[in-house]
Amino acid sequence: MALTMDSILKLPTPKKILILVAILIAIAGLYLYALIIPVQDELKAAKGELSKLEQELNNSKAIVRELPKFREQVAKLNEELKNALTQLPNEKEIPEILKETSRRGGTHADYIMLRLPYSVKDLFTDWLKREYPLKASKVISSIKSIRGGKLNSSEWGVRFRGEGEIAETIENLFEISCRKYGLNKRDFDLNKQHFKVPLRNEQLKLFA
Repeated sequence: MALTMDSILKLPTPKKILILVAILIAIAGLYLYALIIPVQDELKAAKGELSKLEQELNNSKAIVRELPKFREQVAKLNEELKNALTQLPNEKEIPEILKETSRRGGTHADYIMLRLPYSVKDLFTDWLKREYPLKASKVISSIKSIRGGKLNSSEWGVRFRGEGEIAETIENLFEISCRKYGLNKRDFDLNKQHFKVPLRNEQLKLFA
């Protein structure tokens, strides 16, 4: 039976007290639920954010610990790059290099024009401007002149040889020098006399 105010007032005092206590407990429960649940959600989110920040901090500390090592590696790579570039031949040195190659018994020679793909171009140009500021613009301009105005070309037949007047001059000089010093003349005669079509289970003979 549904309780009304009149029926509650007619109840004995102990029962009225029990009903009042039950109502107060229900109100307190609803209040706590409405208050605590949002706080718990905020606390959970704060713990997640704290864990993320701690992970980022640990990663940063690890990077700081490795920073001297990274700097040493970068310095070493810069020095190796600098030494390598000083050993690269220029256009005037090509005939002499091919002559020496032939004199020492070489039979074949080839070349690949400098190309700077992807992030290599940024690394190279930054290094060039820092180490050779007076030569940087001329070098970059020369590279672009053989790469269609870019620092790299990936087109088939162009990426290894370049294009334009400078590229053609280098190619002609290279071919003339190769002919002059007897390079790239050997012909390979292929012989299929000893070729035998393998049987389907030919590998089983290994275990015979």
